[in-house]
Amino acid sequence: MTVKQWLEGIRRIDLFAIARDVIEETEEDLVKINRDQLMRNENSDGEFLGEYKSSAYAKMKIGRNQSGVVDLFLRGDFQRSIFVQLNGREFFMNATDSKTDKLERKYGKKILGVEKGYHYNNYRLNKFLPKFKARYDAARKSM
Repeated sequence: MTVKQWLEGIRRIDLFAIARDVIEETEEDLVKINRDQLMRNENSDGEFLGEYKSSAYAKMKIGRNQSGVVDLFLRGDFQRSIFVQLNGREFFMNATDSKTDKLERKYGKKILGVEKGYHYNNYRLNKFLPKFKARYDAARKSM
């Protein structure tokens, strides 16, 4: 194989398809990061969601999350409904729970999403990149 043929083969590898496949394969890791943010009272910008207006409700929540802060978790329906939505060359978090629109109006659209901090970087380095590299290497070897 000539260098020119090798380069042409490399150019034919669909990097976005590989990335999409890896994101689908690691969806639960991204969803967990989003859920963990919410449990820490944070949105996808790392900003606090706020405090409960009712002190009685906050006291009840202390028994559930030890801090009494907004975590958008009561029975878990909303958080269990979070998923990764792929749209062309982008992905974003979404949720199917019937309360999603109401919660986004109250706490902002950024309740869904992954903060580009430590946890996302950890995902990227330890989950996404190794799987991406393995698939890329496999595609290269099959040229």
